[in-house]
Amino acid sequence: MRIAVEGCCHGELDGIYREIAHQERQGGFKVDLLLICGDFQAIRNEADLEAMAVPRKFLQLGTFHKYYSGEQMAPIPTVFIGGNHESSSYLWELYHGGWVCPNIYFLGWGNVINVGGLRIGGMSGIYKSAHYNTGHFEISPYNDNHKRSIYHIRKFDVFKMVQVKEPLDIFLSHDWPRGIEQFGDVHGLIRRKPFFQAEIQRNELGSIAYEQVLGSLKPAHWFSAHLHVRFTAEVPWITEQHQHYQHQHQSFPEPSVNPDEIKIGLDDDVTSMPASSHTSVNPDEIQISLDDDDDNNEDTSDPPTEPSTPAPVVSNPDEIKVEDDSDSGSTGDTKQAETSSAETMEATASVPLPARRHPSETKFLALDKCLPRRQFLEIIDFPEVHGPTEFRYDEEWLAIVRTLDKYMSLTHSQPPAPEGKRLQRELEENRQWVKANVTGDKLLIPSNFVQTTPPYNPIQTLGPKEKHDYNLPHLNPQTEAFCELLQIPNQINAGGIQARPESYPQFTPPVGPSSHTPPMHTEYHQGSGNFYRPRPPPSRRPMNQHQQPSRGGNSRPPYPNLPRRPPPSMHFQSSPNAPHSWRPRPHMNRPPFPQSAGGGPPHPPRQPMNLPPPTGVSGGGGGGGGGGGGGEPLQQPRRPMNLPPPTGGPGPGPRQLLTVECRLGSGAAGTVYKGLWGTRPVAFKKFYLTESESQQRVIRTEVQLMRTLLDRHIIQFYGEDYYDDKLVIIMEYAEGGCLKNAIDKDKLGWCNKIRIADEIARGLEYMHGQQVLHRDLKSANVLLTRYLEVKLCDFGLAQIRTLTASKSTGGFRGTLRWMAPEIMSARPKYSTKSDVYALGVIMWELAADCSRPFKGHLNDAVVGHLVSNGERETIPETTPRWFSAWIRRCWDQNPAQRPEAYSVVLMGHGDDGKQQAYASGSTVDASPKHSIERARWSDHEAAPQRVGIQPQNRPVSAALASLTRQKSLMPSVFMGRNNNADASKTNRENVDKVAETMLLMENKEEIDEDRAVAAFHANLFLATTEQNIGAQYNVGWMYEHGFGTAQDNAKALAYYRSAAECGLARAQNNLGALYRRGKMGLRQNYTEALWWLLKAAEQDYADAYYHLGWMAENGAGIERDYGEAVSFYQKAAEQKVVAAQTSLGRMYQRGMGAPQSDTMALHWYQQAAEQGSAKAQYILGHMLETPGLFIGDGVSDTNEEAVYWYRRAAEQGHVAAQTRLGRMLQRGIGVKQSTCEAIEWFHKAAESGCAEAPMILGWMSETGRGLPKSIYAAN
Repeated sequence: MRIAVEGCCHGELDGIYREIAHQERQGGFKVDLLLICGDFQAIRNEADLEAMAVPRKFLQLGTFHKYYSGEQMAPIPTVFIGGNHESSSYLWELYHGGWVCPNIYFLGWGNVINVGGLRIGGMSGIYKSAHYNTGHFEISPYNDNHKRSIYHIRKFDVFKMVQVKEPLDIFLSHDWPRGIEQFGDVHGLIRRKPFFQAEIQRNELGSIAYEQVLGSLKPAHWFSAHLHVRFTAEVPWITEQHQHYQHQHQSFPEPSVNPDEIKIGLDDDVTSMPASSHTSVNPDEIQISLDDDDDNNEDTSDPPTEPSTPAPVVSNPDEIKVEDDSDSGSTGDTKQAETSSAETMEATASVPLPARRHPSETKFLALDKCLPRRQFLEIIDFPEVHGPTEFRYDEEWLAIVRTLDKYMSLTHSQPPAPEGKRLQRELEENRQWVKANVTGDKLLIPSNFVQTTPPYNPIQTLGPKEKHDYNLPHLNPQTEAFCELLQIPNQINAGGIQARPESYPQFTPPVGPSSHTPPMHTEYHQGSGNFYRPRPPPSRRPMNQHQQPSRGGNSRPPYPNLPRRPPPSMHFQSSPNAPHSWRPRPHMNRPPFPQSAGGGPPHPPRQPMNLPPPTGVSGGGGGGGGGGGGGEPLQQPRRPMNLPPPTGGPGPGPRQLLTVECRLGSGAAGTVYKGLWGTRPVAFKKFYLTESESQQRVIRTEVQLMRTLLDRHIIQFYGEDYYDDKLVIIMEYAEGGCLKNAIDKDKLGWCNKIRIADEIARGLEYMHGQQVLHRDLKSANVLLTRYLEVKLCDFGLAQIRTLTASKSTGGFRGTLRWMAPEIMSARPKYSTKSDVYALGVIMWELAADCSRPFKGHLNDAVVGHLVSNGERETIPETTPRWFSAWIRRCWDQNPAQRPEAYSVVLMGHGDDGKQQAYASGSTVDASPKHSIERARWSDHEAAPQRVGIQPQNRPVSAALASLTRQKSLMPSVFMGRNNNADASKTNRENVDKVAETMLLMENKEEIDEDRAVAAFHANLFLATTEQNIGAQYNVGWMYEHGFGTAQDNAKALAYYRSAAECGLARAQNNLGALYRRGKMGLRQNYTEALWWLLKAAEQDYADAYYHLGWMAENGAGIERDYGEAVSFYQKAAEQKVVAAQTSLGRMYQRGMGAPQSDTMALHWYQQAAEQGSAKAQYILGHMLETPGLFIGDGVSDTNEEAVYWYRRAAEQGHVAAQTRLGRMLQRGIGVKQSTCEAIEWFHKAAESGCAEAPMILGWMSETGRGLPKSIYAAN
């Protein structure tokens, strides 16, 4: 058996598994087990970060949440113990040990298990004297003190562990046993970590508790971490020495192997090594490690018998400075703890040891943390062990737990446990009980992992209340099962919250290669610091191109390999005439259909299936679409179904299996289920068996409509099939459920409400453009993706609009509370205005946060009578006036007065004249909340009105100028005049001046302070009073740069976010760039950056393409893909983004993601250089200076051009260009020789910090070439 041992994990599971896979490929072997020695950081979601005791700048999710959610599977069975940087609220649930996720096992606070024939023990935590003698008194949510005390080991847990008498093969601890350094290369340790010297002299390096455990257990191997350095030692165990070990020593005996070794004080009479007189700090160290309550910083030794000069304390560069609770009299506590420990050791030694064979020595290994060029991983071979890697309980440990668990204290006071003969008698009795009751398969550790809180959702940020609720004590079923196995009471969160994993959002495995393979984003070579991503074999590469039918003229350029965000259905919009060519990814939300002949709609694949009959009560959400949430599980287990070929159905295609998970809801025509189509999540509707010709016609109409409606706001149709005359249609699954449920939950802010109403109108606009009437539009038939994107569904009552479509249909159909009054008449008439009426009712639902119109009337007939007589629901006063006006227009009694759907779409985008005509009056005066993390519009605030999303190919300020020229709404207070005709004229003039000021600001021209202040106040008025998103962006820019107002990053971010959420591409790009770079007080968050940049790229914003290219090139937030990076860079470069042109030139020059081409590189460098990029100018000059290396042997006489580009870059302050230009001037290459000018450029480069320029100047002074000969000047 081969075992990989890792030091501190710090949440870097992906990097650890990648390194193991790399070593497996290099060595041609297979690792059977991974052991991690603490600081695992099992962070499931943002709430778990609240239970970690580290500085906020080091709080990060890591990669564990992907394994917890099921997005990835640990490729190697993994066992770990806890350290001092853990999410303690989750690990406490598994005090006795358990699975934190599939295939990763936590040993608990102390445990012994058997894995494949190896007996492995371990303890979690580090030593601190103040809490050593207490019980486990902490209760989550933890305060700042309890976040630290929870991971301090307790005397009770140590006492349990030293009762283990049978030999151990491996023991894991986070901290080192005290004194272990004396059995290894202590001088080498001090050379690498000089700040350990003082602790070694005081005999404080390591844990006295683990010193006791090591002396008692004497395992064959002991693995640790914590101190972030690789260190090995061998502790010999001599029989006579061991008999008196616990009585005579507080540390290990010193080895006598090396007679020349300088002995550094473990005992009081040993001469101390002189300490360094200065602090040793490693400036390159990444400070992610210890906190200041480690035992390394505490006085845990007895006072020396003779006075000695203490060594100066040397700071640890690996240390995270975390303020701990101050404990008065810690020295006294330490002495008491050591005395107590000595008493425990004496008591333990007084018990006769059973006959057993311990190893003659313990091999100690400590490893570093998972970082480049660190020794954090080691693979050890156990050739004598060949058993299968199954996890089994240990009989002896089960007996110990059953014996001592009743003495465990959950208060500050820890009662003493029995000792001596009484303890041995109880241990023997319980050992016999275990042998009689826990035998055979009961010793196998069950794979009973259960999620106790929802996994991380990158879309839905947890609020303070949710974080508090998630940190409340949760009852873990694994702990309950373990206690039930031993028939002991469960004391761990006994009254905690029950786990409800079925209600948590589950990860959806992607189509394509298995998600349970090791992560292959990058490869890391330990010791080299090089990261690279190997290309998969050709058989596993996805197709690079696939044709899809056009959706409204929009095209989809290459799409990056994203994690769980943004929405799969998002696509980039470009010109309507662009060719519709795109490359599918395995996770995309639409399966690849074969293209039909003649360019028509594709033939979806036929799906064999066998659906169970509906059971139970209908689960809400309607019966028309793939809405998630609220579905009830089926009575029978999930199973694949593969049936004989059906008798009918659509065209040919590959047959796939369909598995059923749960029922989502029922309608008049059939039942909707959630399931998997192959490996893809889908919703499918099974129609009820009927012989009615009219009903069959309705079903055929729905299938026909779903096949032809191809819009992003329409639920997508995947396929159909027949079985036993029952038709089943397969469609897109919307994880967010229906809008009705979202409204009931009351979690939609105004920004989301406006966007949802807008997208419903867009879906209706598309349907009406296809001559289709919905006829049953309501909130239950509006589905939402997990990203709140609208999907219209349930077309059972939809109708192809013909010349007679608006005439009488012989009876009305639909849901009465959303039905237009003309439909409830004696001669019902359907038209597009009927759907618009239903849209108005849905908009009222959004405004009122009520999913049932006329909720006070239970009788639908009464509601119909009220609606027919012109009665409507009352619109809440908190609704923005313009939104209220649209609701009134949509549900107007006269259909002719209602707008068309395309007009409703323009409510946030139309010109100001049309806006005032439809929604007279200004909006409620409100300002955005200034928050760095999230700027949301609360229910009592007005939502930002999307007036004028300007074309992105011209500056926002220019568009603002053209827009505001029509406005005459500037307040009289601001202008100092009355609101009359003259005031309106003055307002227009001042607004024009403001717009001109914004143009000057963009062109970086100097503007006087008064004009800047006026521009700020004008934009602030437009942003807050009229909710103009262009003005919101301008105000954010002014707050960021302190233009016309005091600089305020928080307010700048709030206005940027408000404009971004309303769809302004420029704001979305800025927000994404800030998240990518971690600026303006934001933590670097690639997932959030990716979300906003993709939204901006969807509007063809050039800078967003550049940022996405950078993320794809560097593997930041997405899988590293040079091909995707080149594609994004190309799009940005074609739109004159200088940084993208430079990056594209570099990619072509190095052959990354594109064929290596110096000609193409030269082209793009020149494009960037001509636009003023100093970096591109320098690179271009270098390529032209050495054409043989880059351009080819056929190019000559390029030195003059090289000098030209060097000079342009040097004039912009490019240091390397200044040095190269000086070189060429000094030698007369490509330019007339001029030593004086060369010296000037060398001086400029030297003043800018260039190391080469001073060297050249020194050489010139030393040799007298160009400068007066002067050794003094040269020096």
